[in-house]
Amino acid sequence: MRCLIIVSCLISIGLSGCEAPSENRPTGPTDANVMDISRSAFSDTSLGDLDVGTSWADDATGDVNDTGGAVDAFVVVTEPLPETVSPPQCGTDLPDVNRFIEAPDLAQKAHTFDRIFWVFNGRHHGLNADIRIRHPEAKAQILAFAEDPNLWSLDSTGMSADALVVSDEKVAGLYAGIGIAADAYRYGVLRDSAAPCEEIERARRMVQKSLEMLVVISEITGQPGIMPRGLARRDTPGAGQNAVIPLFDDSGQPLPEEKNNGTWRADQSGVHGDYIWEDSCSRDMYVGWVLAMASLWEVIGPDPHFSDMDKLYLRNQAHAMVTSLRQVGEEGFDLEIRDADGRRTYHGILNENSIDRQYIVGAPNGFNGLMAVGIVNALAYVSGRSDDRYFAENILLNERRLLGLAADTINLLDLGAYTNFSGYNMAFISAFLATRYIRQDAFRNDARGVTAQLYNTEGRTRQPVEQSQALYDIVYAAAMLGKSPFPTPPMNIDIEPIREKVTVILREFPAPPFFPEERINCDASEVLSLDCVAVDGTPLPLLGPVGWNDELVSAVPVPMRIRPPSNFYWRSNPYQVNGTGDPLQLLPANDFRFVYWFSQRLELD
Repeated sequence: MRCLIIVSCLISIGLSGCEAPSENRPTGPTDANVMDISRSAFSDTSLGDLDVGTSWADDATGDVNDTGGAVDAFVVVTEPLPETVSPPQCGTDLPDVNRFIEAPDLAQKAHTFDRIFWVFNGRHHGLNADIRIRHPEAKAQILAFAEDPNLWSLDSTGMSADALVVSDEKVAGLYAGIGIAADAYRYGVLRDSAAPCEEIERARRMVQKSLEMLVVISEITGQPGIMPRGLARRDTPGAGQNAVIPLFDDSGQPLPEEKNNGTWRADQSGVHGDYIWEDSCSRDMYVGWVLAMASLWEVIGPDPHFSDMDKLYLRNQAHAMVTSLRQVGEEGFDLEIRDADGRRTYHGILNENSIDRQYIVGAPNGFNGLMAVGIVNALAYVSGRSDDRYFAENILLNERRLLGLAADTINLLDLGAYTNFSGYNMAFISAFLATRYIRQDAFRNDARGVTAQLYNTEGRTRQPVEQSQALYDIVYAAAMLGKSPFPTPPMNIDIEPIREKVTVILREFPAPPFFPEERINCDASEVLSLDCVAVDGTPLPLLGPVGWNDELVSAVPVPMRIRPPSNFYWRSNPYQVNGTGDPLQLLPANDFRFVYWFSQRLELD
């Protein structure tokens, strides 16, 4: 029985499509209307304290059919940037807007999480990083900081973050990306609601920092369109002290000989030596970077406070990523996440003809299909290029019909008690990208249908609709409401229960600052009897250690208020009953921050 479950699991996480390899080769028009940009063109433009990139392609043709050469990334598209729109005057009194969540207590909770994130977790780079503090006294000082809503720095407190923190974990694409998206939406909400000028300016600086760090992220690998799995600062204790391995040995062969799920590398750009990076960017990390870029573009595209060079850099990085994904690999397939050593990353297959890490022509992987559609359409939305749109729309949506494939097989993610919720997390983020950034109404409606099926497949139990995973709820709600840069008439659903559900989940989310504590809902005798009453009196009928990785799981979802700690709840098992935590670890809570700030961006009629 377990063997059958494992086979189903491989299918659910890696499933692929039905076209023959020859049909996956990129075709279609390219943009000739481009001009080469040398690095000198950016010499007078500074992104804060960071330099703009050095990874310039020599060939300015942008020919996506030339799969044998280097990816042409840093080419400025002559298609005009969006017209800028002046925002309302800051600090003015605008009419109230009906937002998806209206809760002053959650606004204050988000405000505290934002402050803690920027002062402690993101203090070196503005990106997501779990950190470990030195001792309980440091925890008390951070708790005291959290109590003062006016504090955005430690300047007046006599505290030093570096004195309180003993180590920083790595920045990883999924968590960093969703944090960047949270800050982008936060800025957009404050700007468009004419918040106090100081608040808007502070939020804008945070977005600018995100743009600066995307320069580092896009250049540190030394190859246009190649993204790191993660990165770390070399001058901080923790992940930044990992030993690095060269990309190639003395004979030019890639290292390590057998590709793995992440090897630390030195900066390959020559300009970001303060950082090291981890290679082998997997699908979940990649979709996080894409979410960051699309959310940033959505907010800054028409904003006059960001330079054209900032916007062009973001657009051209998106184009480089699409071009890389269009390249056909050694096994005859496109939609591969590639690495700086020229190899496919360890979990880098997005093509629909696959199961997990293996290609099988005709194995209908709707999960990969949904991911590819969401990722490529979001990147094409950012780049604005006709060749990227052609691939996203004509090839993936029209010819290869990847959304139809997703509709047919996406329910294979559901393995009952053995479900891997990392898969659901990737699927819902991909559904978010698809329902938000596909341009054509018909295909966007198809993506809405896949999202509805993903959320609640008819005739099945243990569905996301019941799991109190706020990310899943709000992605479904936004899709059904038709809210996106390309609005669609709403579906006929009752939105109020979903609003209430998300509000309750965020209220029950651990309070800031988030120091994880051990959670034992079911003791040994209760585990033996499979009859448990949780610490707050909630009955938790147990199924035993039958969850993913043999987790002890309940037959019913565990309420957020008593769940074991997680550094990202939306990819953790909502049925898990017990778990440990390090009380001296400070978690960034970007899972909360994204859902809250997108809920504020999600305006209701």
